[in-house]
Amino acid sequence: MRRPRDQWLTLPLALAFFFGPALSLAFGVRPRAIENRRLADAPRLSQGWDVFPAIDVWATDHLPLRDRAVRTNTWASRKFLRELPSYGGAPKAKGVAGLPADTPPLQPPPRPDGGLRPFAGPAVDGPVTIPTVVRGRDDMLFFGVDFRVACSPNAWQPADVHARLGRLDRVVAKSGRRLVVVIPPNKSTIETESLPADFPGRECSAERRDAFWQQTARFDRRWYVDMRAPLEAARSRGELYRRSDTHWSPMSAAIYAEQLARNLDPRLWDRTTVRETGSRPVDGDLAALLGTPRKDIVRDFVVVRDGVTPAAGSTGRAVRNTTSSAPLFEPHTLFIGDSVTDVSWSALAPIFRSADRLKAAFNLRNQALLDALEEADVIVLEIVERDIVGGRAATLSDASLEWLEAHLH
Repeated sequence: MRRPRDQWLTLPLALAFFFGPALSLAFGVRPRAIENRRLADAPRLSQGWDVFPAIDVWATDHLPLRDRAVRTNTWASRKFLRELPSYGGAPKAKGVAGLPADTPPLQPPPRPDGGLRPFAGPAVDGPVTIPTVVRGRDDMLFFGVDFRVACSPNAWQPADVHARLGRLDRVVAKSGRRLVVVIPPNKSTIETESLPADFPGRECSAERRDAFWQQTARFDRRWYVDMRAPLEAARSRGELYRRSDTHWSPMSAAIYAEQLARNLDPRLWDRTTVRETGSRPVDGDLAALLGTPRKDIVRDFVVVRDGVTPAAGSTGRAVRNTTSSAPLFEPHTLFIGDSVTDVSWSALAPIFRSADRLKAAFNLRNQALLDALEEADVIVLEIVERDIVGGRAATLSDASLEWLEAHLH
C-alpha cells in the first residue's frame, strides 16, 4: 500500500498474464502446433483418472499465443542466462507425440516372481534434468527426449523389446501375413560427433543406447531391417539428419527405401537410381520447439525407377503404381509408422504395386485399422529408436498384442 506506483505497474502485467490469451482468442488468434506432433485431442470422461493430466496437456497445447511465449522465453534464457530453456520432463498424459489419447503404454513382461524388470543399465543418482532441446557442435540441435527416455528408470531391458517383437511376428505370421520391422536410429545415435562435450544424461543414455543396439544384432533378419549400419556407412556422403530437426535427410530416406526393398526382395532394387535434384529449405522442428524457427538447406534426392508410374487411386497415404520395366513388390503392403515414414514416403512409394500407411499406434476401438490390417499381405512396422527404447511403442503393449491375437485372422 505504501508503493502505489509499483502496484499500478503490477496490475496491468497480471491482467495481461491471466486474460491476454482469452482476449486474443476472442479476437481470432488460434493456437497452432509448434512441436513435432499434432495438437492434443480434447480429454474425454471415458479416460477415467487419466482425464486430469490429459486436460493439462490439452490446455497447454491450445493456449493462444503459446508460440510467442516460447519464443520470448528462449530469447530471455539465451540472452540473460546464456543457456537454452528447459521445459521439464516429457508430457505424462496420453495423447502426446502424435499418438491417440487412448493409446496404451508399453508394459514390460513379468518376471517369474511376478515383479517387473527394469533396465539393468547405469545407475542414476536422482532425477536427470535434460532440456527439451540439446544444442550440439556447429549449432546442431538434438531432441532431449532421446536422452531423457534412455536415462529413465522406466526404460526396459533390450531383451524384453526383442521378445515383444518376436511375439508380434508370430501373431502376424499365424494370420498368414508377413511382418517387417524398421527401427530408425535417433539423430543422436548417428551424429555422435556433433553432440556437445558434456550434457546431463550423456553417460547413461550412451550405455542404454549401446545395450539396445547390441541386442538388435540378435534380431531375426527375416523380419528386421537394420538401418544403423547403412547410415553409418554413408556418413562420408553428406548430412544424414537435418541440422535443426529430429528427422533424417532425403538421402537417408533413400537409404531406408533401398534397405527395405532388399529385405522384401533383393531384385526390387534393380533398375533403380537415386538422383540428386538440388537443394531446398525445410523448417526445423527442434528450432520451432525452442521458439526460434529457422530453415535447414537440405540436399534433395529422389528415387527413380524405370517405367514406374503412379496409377489411379494414388493419394498422399496410398500408393498405386504400374510398371513397364522395373519390378514392383506385388503383395499389398500396410505401413504402420511415425513421422520418419511420413518424410520418407516419396522415396518408398515407387517400390510397391499397392501400399497404404497409418500412424504407429493401435487404437483398440478402431475398425478402420482392423480393416486395413485384414487387407494387407505384408505389414511394415516402423518405430523410431527413442519410442521403442523408452517404452512408448504402444504397438508392443500387452493390450495391443492381445488385441491383435484376438482380432487378426
